[in-house]
Amino acid sequence: MRQLLLFGFLFLAVASTAQVQYSDFFLVQQDNVVLIRWTVNSGSLCNGTAVYRSIDGADDVLVGEIPGICGSENEDKEYSLIDASPGFNTTNSYYIRFGFSEYSEEKEIYVKYLDPGRLYLGPNPSETMVSLEWNDQFHDEYSIRVVDDLGMTVFEQSAITGSTFNLDLKSLSAGFYTVLLINSKGEKTAEKIIKL
Repeated sequence: MRQLLLFGFLFLAVASTAQVQYSDFFLVQQDNVVLIRWTVNSGSLCNGTAVYRSIDGADDVLVGEIPGICGSENEDKEYSLIDASPGFNTTNSYYIRFGFSEYSEEKEIYVKYLDPGRLYLGPNPSETMVSLEWNDQFHDEYSIRVVDDLGMTVFEQSAITGSTFNLDLKSLSAGFYTVLLINSKGEKTAEKIIKL
């Protein structure tokens, strides 16, 4: 019996020091959240797994934990967590802590977030081209209209899908213009541009 206990203790000691082998650690932004996914190939996770985030090298914040997952020695197991509050319009760094003392490499993702109901333009002013960008969270269809300072429409295009559009300014005279983004419900978002 004593030999069996000693063998069991040695087995646990060796199992708890076995290094965790993982792969496919990646990050994906989906709308306003970040999906963190990885695969454990081997090693003990009986002491749990945690994912941490830091923003631009600042303090580490716990994103989530998966407690006491022992896994299988002979088959890969996929895991994922969602970070529902990443830092917007900045770089987010993530790493995984396996058990108490093993860590993954750090992965970074720039989380871009555009406020709904706002149109972003740049460069402004411009001579040749302005890039338009907006939040397309509802996967809508849009029209773009450019109006001069007298209220006359000088450019219009409809059936635009996605969240970006490059507006060619070469044919416009120098001056001030209003760019209107119009969704399928007729709701308008406007921003001013200056053509040099």
